[in-house]
Amino acid sequence: METKKTTSGRLKIYFSYAQEVDKMLPLLIDAKLLAEKGKKVVIGALSSADLYQQLVLDDIPWISSTAEGLPIAAILSEQPEIVVIENLAFLNPNSVRNQYRYQDIQELLLSGVDVFTTLDVGELESLRPIISQLQHHAPQTIPDFLFDEADQIEFVDMAPEGSLHPDQDAATFEVKEKRQHLDALRALALRKVTDHISKKTAPTILRAPEHVLVCLSPSPSNQQVIRSAARIAKAIEAKFSALYVDASKDKQQPGLNENIRLAEALGAKVTILYEEDVANQIMAYAKVSHVTKIVIGKSSRINQRRQNRIEKLVEYASDIDIFIIPTAQVKKNRIEKLLPSPVFSWRDTCTTVAILIICALIGWVFHEVHIDDANIITIFILGVQVNAILTKGYFYSVVSSILSVLVFNFLFIEPIFALEWVRSGYPITFIIMLIAALITSSLTKRIKNQGHKNAQKAYRTEVLLETNQKLQQTDNRSAVLQETAQYLKKLVQRSIVYYPVIDNVLQEPHVLPISDDAQSVADYLQLEEESIVRWVTKYRKEGGAATSVFTKAKYTYFPVHNYQDIYAVIGIEMEEELEFFEKSIVLSILGECALAIEKAQLRSEQQEAASTIEKEHLRSNLLRAISHDLRTPLTSISGNAKLLIEDHAVLTELQQRAAIVNIYEDSLWLNHLVENVLAMTKIENDTLALHLETHVIDDIVYEAIQHIDPQIEQHQLALALSDDILAAKMDPHLMSQVLVNFLNNAIKYTQKSSVITIKTERKQDALFVSVIDNGPGVPKTELGNIFQQFYTAENIVSDGRRGLGLGLSLCKSIVEAHQGQIFAAQNKPTGLIVGFQLPIVEVSLNE
Repeated sequence: METKKTTSGRLKIYFSYAQEVDKMLPLLIDAKLLAEKGKKVVIGALSSADLYQQLVLDDIPWISSTAEGLPIAAILSEQPEIVVIENLAFLNPNSVRNQYRYQDIQELLLSGVDVFTTLDVGELESLRPIISQLQHHAPQTIPDFLFDEADQIEFVDMAPEGSLHPDQDAATFEVKEKRQHLDALRALALRKVTDHISKKTAPTILRAPEHVLVCLSPSPSNQQVIRSAARIAKAIEAKFSALYVDASKDKQQPGLNENIRLAEALGAKVTILYEEDVANQIMAYAKVSHVTKIVIGKSSRINQRRQNRIEKLVEYASDIDIFIIPTAQVKKNRIEKLLPSPVFSWRDTCTTVAILIICALIGWVFHEVHIDDANIITIFILGVQVNAILTKGYFYSVVSSILSVLVFNFLFIEPIFALEWVRSGYPITFIIMLIAALITSSLTKRIKNQGHKNAQKAYRTEVLLETNQKLQQTDNRSAVLQETAQYLKKLVQRSIVYYPVIDNVLQEPHVLPISDDAQSVADYLQLEEESIVRWVTKYRKEGGAATSVFTKAKYTYFPVHNYQDIYAVIGIEMEEELEFFEKSIVLSILGECALAIEKAQLRSEQQEAASTIEKEHLRSNLLRAISHDLRTPLTSISGNAKLLIEDHAVLTELQQRAAIVNIYEDSLWLNHLVENVLAMTKIENDTLALHLETHVIDDIVYEAIQHIDPQIEQHQLALALSDDILAAKMDPHLMSQVLVNFLNNAIKYTQKSSVITIKTERKQDALFVSVIDNGPGVPKTELGNIFQQFYTAENIVSDGRRGLGLGLSLCKSIVEAHQGQIFAAQNKPTGLIVGFQLPIVEVSLNE
C-alpha cells in the first residue's frame, strides 16, 4: 500500500427540531445551485424522491434510497464532489457492512467527498434522556462529536404551528401538549446551533484546564449518568474521561461493555482499574489525572455500601467538585439480585454430583462405625466448600448446600431412605445445617473470586512490567511497534496487523499472522479494511469487529496515541470477542506503547537538538580558529609579496628566492588547512562518501609520502613495512590523507633531525599502521585529548604557526567510517606513537 494523505471532505448538516420540518427542500435547492455552478453532485440517499422529482432529480444522478444500504463504492465511482444523503441517524439493514449511516458518511468524508445531510435535535445521543421526556418514542441517535465536528450547521426553522396537522383542533389538550413539546425542542435546537457557532467563531481564551471524570457501572441507569457527564464536559469544554473500578465478586458484568461503548462514543477516554476500595481508587486516579469534576450516579434505592462510597468520595474530595446524578432504579426481582441467572455446565453438574456421592459414602462409613451425626454434618459442609472451589458461580454452591441437607436427611436420619422433617429437634438441625452450608459456600466462593482477582492483578502487573522493560530497550518508533505487535500476538494468540502513522499519514501495513499458513500482507489487503483504519486514525477511537463501528470487519482496530499525536493503528483479528480482562490488558499495553514511542521521539528530538547545538558550537569555534590561524600565513604571504613588488630591485637573488619560498610554504599550509576544514564539514554533515576497494597498505604508504610536508628533508624518515602482503577495504584517497596528517604532525612537533618511522604489521585479523617519532611527545594525561577537535599541543613550533587542531580529529572520523579504530601511545624513551587498525582482507598472489 502506498503512503496516502487524503484531504477530508466537509460535512454540512441541515438541522432542525422535528421530523415535520422539511430539511431536504433547502438542502436540495442548495445542491442544485452548486450543480449549476459546475460542482459534481450525486444523491446518495433520498426517501421521498417523488416530492422533489421536478426540482432536482432530473439534473442530479441518484444512486440509492434510504430503504437500502448506502452503496459507497458506487458513489465513489461517480467521482462526486458533493453527496446528498438524507437522515444522518439512519440505522442500516443487517446485510450492510456498517451498522449506522453516519459510519458510511464518515467513509465518504475520509475519501475527500463533501456530504450534505439532515439531522433532528432529538437524534443527538447526549440529549436522549431529555428527548425521552418530550416524546413517546426514542429516536435513533448519533454520537455528539459528529455534530460538534461538522464544518457547517444550517438551521432550518419553522414556527411550531406549521408542524401541527391542519385538521387538529388547536384547543385540545393533546395539541397544546404537543405545541409545548415542539417549543421545547425548538429552543433546544437553537441552543445547540448557537453553541456550535460560538465554539467555531469565538476566540481562544486561556484558562485553567477542566477535566470531567464519570464513574462507570454495569447498571443500565449508568447511561443517564454518562450522558449528563458528557453534557457537562461539553458545556465547559473540558477533557472527558470515564473510570470503572472492578471490585465485583463475579467476573461477568452484563451491561458494562455497552456503557463503555457509550462513554467512548461520547468522547470519553475509558480506564479500567481493579481494587476493592472503590472510593479510594477513584480519588487516587482523580488526583493523578488532575480531575476537576467527578460525576457519579445515585439511585433512589441505593444500598448502604454504595451510599458509603459516595460519602467517602465527598469526604476525600476537598478540591474536586462532585456531581451526584439521581437515576431511575431499574426494577429487578429481589431473588434475581441475590442469585444471578444460573448457567448450566455439564462439568459443574458432574462435579457437584460426584462430591455429594463421596460425602455420602464417607458419611455412610462414619454411620456404620457409630460416629456421631455432627461429624457427618461436618463432612457435608466440607463437601460444600470443595464444591464452591471447583465450580463456577454461586448457583452450584447453593444447589450443593440444599442437596447436602436432603441427602443427609435421606440417608442418616431415622427412618432411613425417607425424608423426615418433624422429629423433635431435627428441623432446627436441618435449618442450621443449611444456613451453615450457604454461608460457608458463599465465603469460600468469595475467597476464590478474590484469589482469582488477585491473580489477575498480579498477571496484569507482570505483563505490563515485562512490556515496559522490553519497550524501554527499544530506541525508535519502528522497533517499539514491532515489539508491541509481537507481544500482543503472543498474549492473545491471534493475528496482528499494525499501521505506523507519521504526521497523520498512514504507512504500509505490517501483518503478523498467528501461524505460518495464515494470511500474508496480500491476503490481508484483500479484506479492504483500510477505510476503517483511516477512520480510527482520524477519530482516534476503536473501530471494526466487536465495536459499534464497522461491525462486519474481521479485525478490531485500536489507535496508539496520546492527547496530541497518533503514532499507529493496531488491529487484532476477532473471530470471537476478547474477554473483558484480556481487553483491559491490551489497552494497557497500547498505552505503554504510546508512552514508549513518545519517549523515543523525545530522545530523538533531544539528540537532534544536542547535535544542532554541537554543530553551532563547532561553527563558532571554527570561525574563531580560522580567523586567528589564517592571519599569520596571510600576513606572511602579503608581506613577502609586497616586499617583492616594492623592493625587488634592491633584493639579492637569494633574498628574493627566500621570500618566494615563504609564500609557497604558507600557501601549502593554507591549502592543507582548507582541505581539513572541508573534509571535517563533510563528516559533520554526513555527506562524506566512501569509495571502498581492496588496497595493499604499502601502496597507500608510498602515496602518502609523495604528499607530505617538504620539511621532511630536515628529518629522518624510516620505513618498517611488513614482509607480508597486507590489504584492507578502504578509500585510498582518505586513508592516504590520514597518513599525511600523521606524518605532518610528526614533522611539525618534533625537532630537526628527529627519526620518523612508518610501521605496518598484522595482529590476528587486523591491519595496524603506526607513525612513530622520537620527539618530545605528549604527556600521558593528554593522550586521550589529542583526537578531539581544536586540540593543539603546547609544543613550540619552529615556524610559529599554530594548527587548527582538526588534523587528528579528522583522522579519527575517517578511520571510524572505515569500521576501524585509531590509537595513540607514548614512545620509549621519548616521542609519540599514532596509528590506526582496520579489518584485514585476505589476498592471494594470483589476484
